[in-house]
Amino acid sequence: MSWNDIDIHAPREEQLAKATVLADDYMRNGGYPETIKARAITKSYLSALFDSILLKDVAKRHNVRNTTDLYNLATYLLSNFCNPISSNELAVELGLSSVATTKKFCDYLAEPYLFFYLPRFNNKLKLMKKISAIPISHFFDKWRAYIC
Repeated sequence: MSWNDIDIHAPREEQLAKATVLADDYMRNGGYPETIKARAITKSYLSALFDSILLKDVAKRHNVRNTTDLYNLATYLLSNFCNPISSNELAVELGLSSVATTKKFCDYLAEPYLFFYLPRFNNKLKLMKKISAIPISHFFDKWRAYIC
């Protein structure tokens, strides 16, 4: 908050109101430096950044021939975040060539920290091992919700 002349150690009342507005803006739009000063470009900039990471980084690093499938998987995971996922269901739903390809693509998307996958939780260890094959997809930063 210091970049906006707000002293968080001894804030005045008007600074508290401004800090609340800034915190709300950060939670809604993210904190990428390029988008803080120009909120009008947030959606287009972040969408271009996502495409760049996905196509220029992930696809090139792993020599992915069918980038359309990779892109479709990524956008599907974005639009269905925090839901349980299964490689079999993803392969059928998206028409991917195989379950192995789906698993590889999911691993590729986790490498640059676009997504991470959490095992489902249960208090019973036996059930934790049984349902751990069905992870839940999450993604870093709220801004990725803009892309869908």
